[in-house]
Amino acid sequence: MPTTASPNPATRYRAPVMYDNTGALDTTTYPSQTGQSAATGGDGSATALLPNWKAVKVDGYGIQSAATANLEGNAFSYTTVPGEYCNSGQLRTCIASATPSGAYTFPAKLRWCTTSAISVDTTANAGTSCQASNIEDTPVNATNGVTPYTFPRMPRPHTATLTVSAPGTVSNITVDGLRIIPADATGLSDVSLAADIAAKINACTYGITGATPCTVVGYSAVSLNQVVTITAPAATSSTPVVTGGTTTPGAFSNGNVPGSSVLNVITPTVTSYFKGADRTDCAGATCTYAEEMTNYANWYAYYHTRMQMMKTASSIAFSAVDDKFRVGYYSINNGGGTQFLNPSAFNGAQKYEWYTKFLNAVPFGANALAHRAVHHRAPVRRPVLGHGLDLEHPAGQRANAVLLSAEFHHPVDRWLLERHE
Repeated sequence: MPTTASPNPATRYRAPVMYDNTGALDTTTYPSQTGQSAATGGDGSATALLPNWKAVKVDGYGIQSAATANLEGNAFSYTTVPGEYCNSGQLRTCIASATPSGAYTFPAKLRWCTTSAISVDTTANAGTSCQASNIEDTPVNATNGVTPYTFPRMPRPHTATLTVSAPGTVSNITVDGLRIIPADATGLSDVSLAADIAAKINACTYGITGATPCTVVGYSAVSLNQVVTITAPAATSSTPVVTGGTTTPGAFSNGNVPGSSVLNVITPTVTSYFKGADRTDCAGATCTYAEEMTNYANWYAYYHTRMQMMKTASSIAFSAVDDKFRVGYYSINNGGGTQFLNPSAFNGAQKYEWYTKFLNAVPFGANALAHRAVHHRAPVRRPVLGHGLDLEHPAGQRANAVLLSAEFHHPVDRWLLERHE
């Protein structure tokens, strides 16, 4: 399974950039997932007036998968709101604060600590107890006296417990005045009632449903014997209000680590969403449901694996490169057969060929940036004296001569090349 990333609702996820063989922008091959047609993530019933996101491509490039996914009722993400800020990126010396304060401007969403007790301590801890880096407890590290940092310190979701002490029927549960179950929960025993309460809460986690609909989404629950543990989508210290049954509810809390973990759910019953500073795709002061779903679907189709993210980000970055640069393509790990394009001025057909080869690259097993293979390409990309003819590869895979002596070719892998020079 490809390694996946998580979406950030404050980030705009643009569709990839592509060009036709004249060098003009091509916005139809990899379109934004607006949900208005089959090409943009909708099913057969999708229109501009009634978009849906029931058939979004698992891989928008069609290389790693040809399948589609229904994102309606399945569009969500998590955001960590830090409650500690530190005085450096090492995240060692920190204070409890909801905002940057003085020298403490580095948010600590996750720190790694030396002991389990410190990782859940009420104080932020200074010095060497916690830090940004995770260091494993290995025999080699132990032999060399390296201190392990293996216990994560981060804000937890807010949870509350509800203890059921008798069978019966619960007709309503509210938190902060909002209904979190869509129908009566019933049970012939305290254990079965607890299980049904959890099931009813989970029915509204990702969308509004039921004969007596919930008025909020995002709450979830699990039951163990007579105890139901409810998780809130955002910070709250309220106590659930239960109608019916014989229960004992407790207040929501999230332990000792300051901050909170927020569940962001995109659902049609919520028409307005927070607009981050980078969300230039949202026309108003907030984002609409359609804008939020389009952004999420773009992430899913074009960013949600490492390969998709790399292709999309690179396609956008290279769109700023013009014909003052000569660009070629050489695949190190030929998962899709030999891929080679001689360096040439980056315009017209050359730009089209480069984007076509690059966006159709196939991930294949090993590390895509093998140092040895990058080193083999170095003579074509570093400053040269003379004509710069490539005699290393067969005639069909030779790079063109460098046009000017001492002309510098910029490698995207400069760090790797310097390691070999």
